[in-house]
Amino acid sequence: MKVVTFLRDKAWFICLQISVILFTTILLSAIRVNGYTICFLCVCYGGATIFSLLFEFIRKNCYYRQVRKCLEALDQKYLLSEMISQPGFSEGAFFYETLQICCKSMNDRIARYHIASEEYREYIET
Repeated sequence: MKVVTFLRDKAWFICLQISVILFTTILLSAIRVNGYTICFLCVCYGGATIFSLLFEFIRKNCYYRQVRKCLEALDQKYLLSEMISQPGFSEGAFFYETLQICCKSMNDRIARYHIASEEYREYIET
């Protein structure tokens, strides 16, 4: 995951936060609050927003890097769902559950073909 991709995904959130900061600045200016106070509040709010985005990016990037590393290390790619751990964020949990369901479906299908093959072999042998 690249920073630019992450920020592009969060564009609406960033625009909303900038709008809130601008609205707060205009509102506080209208009621004649000191400029330093307005600047301090905007910096605090902007810093909190940047910190939350940075924290989210680091957490997701670490998980996706782990998934990619596991995928590259595996010879049999279908074992990926058994090798990765449950993530701590909702999008990753959805991804993890979807991957688990797909792998279960694939294993069930392989088992059905294996049973059918065994039955055919037994039929031919008899």
